[in-house]
Amino acid sequence: MPVLLNRCIDLTEADDAAHLLDFTDFECTDWSKTPLLLRSACVRGAALDDVREWVLQVSMDQTVDQTLPVDSRGLYASSVASGEACCVLTGFPLGSRLVTFTNGRCANREHWARVAAASRNNAAAADVVRAVTLWCGPADYKPL
Repeated sequence: MPVLLNRCIDLTEADDAAHLLDFTDFECTDWSKTPLLLRSACVRGAALDDVREWVLQVSMDQTVDQTLPVDSRGLYASSVASGEACCVLTGFPLGSRLVTFTNGRCANREHWARVAAASRNNAAAADVVRAVTLWCGPADYKPL
């Protein structure tokens, strides 16, 4: 995924010129061509230089795929078409096997089952389940 890492580095250096960045590698995504930029970088100085150097090394590695993977639609897997619903948990397009919440939103069944199982032993996963439940209401476990 060097293409994503390179994009992150480009955005840290873009300031107000993000709209001038090359978007060719991201045509298969639903990402905005005019990205939102943070007011200040989360990583600065020597740490950013170290990251930049590592990303450059990975980008030069001929054995690492330099493109975004696409799905059967020819789009990056997380791309959601206009008007298409997305999973409340992952943001990915909804598949055919769903868990429905009381507010009508849905999650991909496999992803929800994994997080729900992990929440029994992992505080971070339990926090995710609680947050989704607060936002969407209880999950309908009947389909599981």
